[in-house]
Amino acid sequence: MPRLMLSDERWSKLENVLLQQTVYHKPDLRMTVEGMLYRMHAGCPWRDLLSAFGRWSLGLQALQCVVGGRQVAQGFPGAD
Repeated sequence: MPRLMLSDERWSKLENVLLQQTVYHKPDLRMTVEGMLYRMHAGCPWRDLLSAFGRWSLGLQALQCVVGGRQVAQGFPGAD
């Protein structure tokens, strides 16, 4: 399993924001978000995401749903 980037405290805040934005709350939502962050940090292609993050196509679809929703980043210092 890869090292996670979000602390439990930050994940709790982000999860609340995502659910307010009507993001579907699935059991592996945190790993989907962690996969998005990992991909942005590592700069790897979507298809090269580690399998621990789930199917790469779901991560891409989830990111496309929240792009443009700047309110997601407001609760995180340095996210702007």
